[in-house]
This record gives sequence, C-alpha cells and structure tokens, in this order.
Amino acid sequence: MRSRSQSMTATAQNRIEEDVWIPTCCGQCYCMCGIKVRRQKGVVTEIEGNADAPSGRGSICVKGIASSHLLYDPYRVNYPLKRTNPDKGLGVDPKFVRISWDEALDIIVEKLRECRERDPRGAYFQATTTQASEIRFGVIGFMKGFGTPNYWVSGGGLHCGNGAHFMNGIMHVAWSIIPDFAHCNYALNFGCSKGHGAGHVAVQNATQAADARFRGFKNIVFDPFQSAQASKAHEWIPIRVGTDGAMALGLVNSLLNEHRIYDAEYLMYKTNGPYLIRPWDGRYMRDKETDKPLVWDLIDNCPKVHNDDSVTRVEYEDEAHEVALTG
Repeated sequence: MRSRSQSMTATAQNRIEEDVWIPTCCGQCYCMCGIKVRRQKGVVTEIEGNADAPSGRGSICVKGIASSHLLYDPYRVNYPLKRTNPDKGLGVDPKFVRISWDEALDIIVEKLRECRERDPRGAYFQATTTQASEIRFGVIGFMKGFGTPNYWVSGGGLHCGNGAHFMNGIMHVAWSIIPDFAHCNYALNFGCSKGHGAGHVAVQNATQAADARFRGFKNIVFDPFQSAQASKAHEWIPIRVGTDGAMALGLVNSLLNEHRIYDAEYLMYKTNGPYLIRPWDGRYMRDKETDKPLVWDLIDNCPKVHNDDSVTRVEYEDEAHEVALTG
C-alpha cells in the first residue's frame, strides 16, 4: 500500500502533466496585467491576456507574451551565489560560487542579526520597478518590523516618489492616475507617453487612447525628440531641452491673463491664490500681529488675514466676501 506522501506526490505529478490554462498576473512590469498561461506536460507553451481581469482586460503587450523566455532562459540563475573575491571594480572577477539555499539563508540571517544589534537603520533595501507588485508591500512590512525606514521599491526616484504619486494623492486621492481618455477631447503631453505603452496600466491606457482617437480626441505632444507618442500625435512640438516649464507657464499665463479662463471660486476659497504678495521679495504679505498671510476684501476694500470670518465659508450655505485674485 502506498503511503499518503507518495499518493500526494503522484497527484501533484498528474496535475502538472495536465493540459490546463492557469489564470495569473504578468510580472514583467508593475502594471501586473491579468493573463492566462497554458501548461502542457509541465511546460509553459502559451500566454495570452485574461479578458476577465480588470487590469489589461484581455490585452497584453509583447513583453508579457514573451515572458516565458525568461522562465526557460538557459542563463537564468536558479540558485544562490556567493561572492568569494572581496576586491571590487570594473573588470574584477567576483568569483561567484554556488551555495545551497540553507547556507544562503544562514548568511542572510546572520548579517541581519549583526545589523539589528548594531543599529537596524543600517539596513537598506533597494528594488527596481521591474518586479511583481506584491514585493512592494512585503518589503515595507518587513523593513518596518526590522526597525529601519530605509527601503526604496522604485526606480523613478524624485519623479516617482516626490512628484507623480505625491501630486496624485493631493489632487486625486490616489496613488496613481491615468488620463481620462473617455471624456477628454484635447490633451497636452510633455514627454510622458501616456496612452502609448508607458506608465501604469499601460495596455488599458493604449486601448483607451486608441478608442479616444477614433472619436476625435486630439493629442499634442511637447518633446525634444520624436518619441513613439510624438510620432503618433496630431501635433508634435519639438521644444528645446529644459524649456518644458517655461512652455507650461506660458500656457497658464495665456489662460489666466489673456483669456480669463479659470475657476475663480475654487481659487478664492481652496487655494492660496488670493494671498497678497510683497513686490520686493515675492513672499506673502503678512499681518503684523498674527503673522498670517493677508488677502484683499473686495467688499470692505481693505486687507484681512486669510482666515478672517468675513472672507471664509464656515458653513457651505453662508456667503463670504469676495477676495481679490489679481491687482
């Protein structure tokens, strides 16, 4: 009579030998598109998009389709390696040797123990954007539990952590955003390639952008070189390198001061737009007693602190005095 472990092994082997489609996620970038993988006799033979998955919705890029090449790459490292040469530098052979998983884990545990006893903040973790998304959350939990704030799961640096996600949170209460191609009729892009296979949920982005172009959406691209997005744009404006900000400010100046197109109520009560600015140094003009920024009350025709009851709305149904936005 076969043992239970033998039966389980035989069952697992039979399961591997089956011809099945397995729903999973692509891990070639952080978009994590839903895919289905066909396994025949234990070998991956096909990969296609999963129409039931919200990410991708049946579409998949060529990188995702070709991901099985990584799985069966003859140069893929499937075991831990240990550096034996302490000398480092260009052209220096690290002299890696293969070790067991037990030895690798013992080395890692010992190094982490030494670091934690000395100062856990000495531990630092760095990963790029080209990893499955689940590692992000696992790393954050582990590093916080270890006692260090020094972890970085990104490759974008200042743009990613201090730019995109920061502003997404402030403006849209979201970690990431995608263009609203379903409702947008005219878009200005400054080298971001949204809708052309870049950014988060890139495949969905590209699909939505294609649908938008079909209904008449116009895409204007500002980019020093003719990128993939620029080559497909309705108009490509090859600005000089480093002039993006000047161009954007010029457009804002035209909207505000020439065409007078802006949401005055939003600027009055939700931003620092009404704050009076000192002409000699460009800083806020402040009340001498409270040191709070001043605004100009158009009804009483005098300066007041920005949170004065007469120029703020304590209750939404109350009317507040209008404050000057220009002048």
